[in-house]
Amino acid sequence: MLPRHSYKMGIIGNGACIAYIERNTNIAWLCWPRFDSSFVFGGLLDRDKGGVFTILPVEPIIHNAQYYIENTNILCTEITTRDGKYRIIDFTPRFKIDYRYYNPLLLIRKIEVISGNPKVKIDLDPKYDYGESALVLEKSDEGLFFKIKNDKLYLKTDIPLNCISEKNNTFTLRDNHFIALSWGNAEFNSIEDELRKTKQYWWYWVATCALPDIYQKEAIRSCLALKLHQYEETGAIIAAGSTSLPETPGAGRNWDYRYFWVRDSYYTLEVARKIGHFEELSKYANFIRNTITHRRSGIQPLYSIYGEEKLEEKILPLAGYNNEKPVRIGNAAYTQKQHDAYGQIILSIAPLYLDQRISPEKRLDDVELIDYLLDCIEKHVGQADAGIWELRHSQDMHVYSALFHWLGAVTALKIGQHLKHRKMITKAKAIIHKCANCIELCYSPELDCYMGNALQDKIDATTLELINMGYITERRIIEKQISLIEKHLIRGEHELLMRYSYRDDFGEQHIAFIICNFWYISALAKIGRINKALQTFEKLLSSANHLGLLSEDVEFDDLGQYGNFVQSYSHVGLVNAVFDLDFAMKHYSRR
Repeated sequence: MLPRHSYKMGIIGNGACIAYIERNTNIAWLCWPRFDSSFVFGGLLDRDKGGVFTILPVEPIIHNAQYYIENTNILCTEITTRDGKYRIIDFTPRFKIDYRYYNPLLLIRKIEVISGNPKVKIDLDPKYDYGESALVLEKSDEGLFFKIKNDKLYLKTDIPLNCISEKNNTFTLRDNHFIALSWGNAEFNSIEDELRKTKQYWWYWVATCALPDIYQKEAIRSCLALKLHQYEETGAIIAAGSTSLPETPGAGRNWDYRYFWVRDSYYTLEVARKIGHFEELSKYANFIRNTITHRRSGIQPLYSIYGEEKLEEKILPLAGYNNEKPVRIGNAAYTQKQHDAYGQIILSIAPLYLDQRISPEKRLDDVELIDYLLDCIEKHVGQADAGIWELRHSQDMHVYSALFHWLGAVTALKIGQHLKHRKMITKAKAIIHKCANCIELCYSPELDCYMGNALQDKIDATTLELINMGYITERRIIEKQISLIEKHLIRGEHELLMRYSYRDDFGEQHIAFIICNFWYISALAKIGRINKALQTFEKLLSSANHLGLLSEDVEFDDLGQYGNFVQSYSHVGLVNAVFDLDFAMKHYSRR
């Protein structure tokens, strides 16, 4: 039997970049200067063309370990050999200076001797243009750098240069050392100072998270991972920092997730609101308002992190992760119609109108913005679209889209009542009724349950959100809805859910989608099926990698990780499920 597949790597970041670091010390993925730029290190997708950055021992590795400094996004990788033991501390600085955040495009690798005097070899070979451009280390009065078109990748280190520039040169670790790479000539005082301030930043950020008492360790790691996926400069939130990690082997379902999805961002911001963090929401609000202002003709389901519309999909001549092709950049889903986006924007920004914890100067009273989004809902409710699963060659009237139209209108009603805006109140009430009628088109009298579409021929895990979002409140119907999902969508010895059972553009599904399983847990918690909810939750925790990080998908039988990684959706589901489990355990007897 083959070992369980998992992504043996962790991520670090600071709101300007995300780096993926393998257990063998290699920087397997780092895109600069943007989340969606070419990689500088891309061995994750091509071991030959992707470049490399390792700090490996000359002697064989006896043991290696990888862990985060507790409650931070600072990653440690320990290597043990016959002649000693050392640790690499990888981080990207993030902390406050006066009234702004210091988060440069700077990757710092601190090498600490733990015992003995291990001999190591450094292999530093960055690439660009997705592996088409090799970079050469140069020296000038400015220092050491790799030239990248009109920019420079600067190298600073206290290690003898020939041990880095000359392949196969080795040196013995007797003291601590560092290597720092930056896009542009980033200045810093000392490595220890950068590390200390970055630790303090993350410790304070975690300390201000309001979380239940149960599963705190797992929820904290999820919140820390989610924080890394907001692009500081614009406020856009990406689905994942990776591209083309296959959803399932051999299926060709390899997509670029380094973009801003309206839907995913709503879920991430809802977690931020629950834990009492509103800085992320304020940044997002600026981004989305600028996006809407310039594109009043309609809203795309996704944009670049700078709000660019065209995300032309291309296939790159790269080997692919584990030789799984194609490797794609861009995402053609930007051309689709996904009408749930209008309601999700209202839900995302609603706290800026309604939540009194937000400071007065950051609250909104923009009636025109909500009015525009209500108009969009009224125009598109009941219309066919590609839906949440972004079907490429078919469209339906999806219950999920109608649900978020309903939720958007319900939330707009609350905003209208708060602002005492009669016109908005009247308009929202009429739209709520219209949206509810569309949801009811998906109700099957024969099954006494809701289907995924108005044709009532598709069973879909998204119907669990009718329960979790409060549309279905009658226990009898909730139980029947859950039973329908269990009967048709659960697979494998671990009893995990797939998204849907029908064929799509790429054939049949053969893997569990993690967010759907967290929806299932939350729905079970709503009716007090706590034991089943906890059993499923524990199985999903077992699907995480050695650092507690989740992928997009998981295999039914051995819990192998697949799909893009680290997946925001999955960590959102984990945090929401912790809140729902905590509530259920306090209000129901376990059964």
